[in-house]
Amino acid sequence: MDTPYVRIDAGVLARNIDRMAAATRERGLALRPHAKTHKIPRIAQMQLDAGAVGLTVATIGEAEVFVAHGATDVFTAYPLWLTPDRAARLERLARSARVSFGVDSVEGAAHAARTLGAAAPRLEVLVEVDSGHHRSGAAPEDAASVAEAARAGGLRVAGVFTFPGHSYAPGAPEQAAIQEREALRTAAAGLEAAGFTVERRSGGSTPSVLATAADGATEVRPGVYVFGDAQQLALGRCDPDDIALAHRRRDRRQPARRSGWRDAPRPRRGQQGARQRPARLGPGLRAHRGAARGGHRGAVGAPRDGVMARR
Repeated sequence: MDTPYVRIDAGVLARNIDRMAAATRERGLALRPHAKTHKIPRIAQMQLDAGAVGLTVATIGEAEVFVAHGATDVFTAYPLWLTPDRAARLERLARSARVSFGVDSVEGAAHAARTLGAAAPRLEVLVEVDSGHHRSGAAPEDAASVAEAARAGGLRVAGVFTFPGHSYAPGAPEQAAIQEREALRTAAAGLEAAGFTVERRSGGSTPSVLATAADGATEVRPGVYVFGDAQQLALGRCDPDDIALAHRRRDRRQPARRSGWRDAPRPRRGQQGARQRPARLGPGLRAHRGAARGGHRGAVGAPRDGVMARR
């Protein structure tokens, strides 16, 4: 096979999918994996077959692809600001699938309802709250106001969600899970006091999912777990043997990067091993800044695969 190419180990992939499905089931949590990690309908079907209740996506375009390949429940886990075109696309999706999306402000919720018009009752929204990542989301105590704006416009409010993205920092997953729990509980209590039935309290990231409490969340949305990467290894959330995605190349003169990992040549004769090789890397895929802090300088796994990860 010509190189370079990306290789997925089907056995490791299946094991990762089954392991997460079992872990969430044991914790009483519904699994709604984030499919933006792979964007591959076949892998999404493997996750659904293993027990996932639906899929999480990042864009309407991703939702369209997965619904076209048979998905029946998709959640766009981001506060959407709707245009007439986006509203029409959501309305078409809702004809063949359960479709939900995020809102995180009174203005955004009211605008979504107005733009959807008569189609609004066919779609569900979840109110996003900020649990410490500070990327998007309303304050948990303000969630009810956002929900009321959505309801006033005819949208069905299904619950609340958050993204504990700060769980990707070293030593942070457990604390992020605690903050997630409190944010979801506070937001849900506010909605219930305003007369809403909170069906879904959605949270969870790959680093924090095993610390997610069922009394805070009802469903979790990990994504990276299907492939694994150097960041999850550094956080202790996977082992080298759990890495399912690899970049292969036969040109041994120039290392390359992939998915937060690095591929390097085999050690030359006389070298003590790839662990002694400096990380001299050209342009390529970059890891998350938090994972890259401190560099990626230790080889993990068989040198023949050249899989590199942070020490």
